[in-house]
Amino acid sequence: MRSVMRRIVCNPKRVRQVRNAREGNFSKRNIMEQEASNLLVPNEEYLKAGIHIGTKFKTKYMENFIYKTRNDGLSVLNIQSIDERIRVAANMLSQYSAEDIIVVSRRENGWKAVRMFGKLTGAKVILQVS
Repeated sequence: MRSVMRRIVCNPKRVRQVRNAREGNFSKRNIMEQEASNLLVPNEEYLKAGIHIGTKFKTKYMENFIYKTRNDGLSVLNIQSIDERIRVAANMLSQYSAEDIIVVSRRENGWKAVRMFGKLTGAKVILQVS
């Protein structure tokens, strides 16, 4: 028992960990796990859907959403930032009735999602066919 206590006391990093655990503070890993548990959709679902795969084209406005850039130039997006923006959009839309919401998609790859959103929420859908 004494040797264990001595190791804890002599190791400043371990002392901080014990103190933080007593005070309710957690390590960076625990904080990341807590943030992941606060997502609207489980992290595995986001990854399965491929929402984290970005593009080789990036602008300065995208910097907050980019987790990292791979060697081939493809940007990997930060799932937590995307989830936060989805939450903000959902909170904003919840302030309006479904009849007052219009969803527009010009691109064909967005039509399916827009149709489904309109079907589930009752919002008006406009698909621009060129």
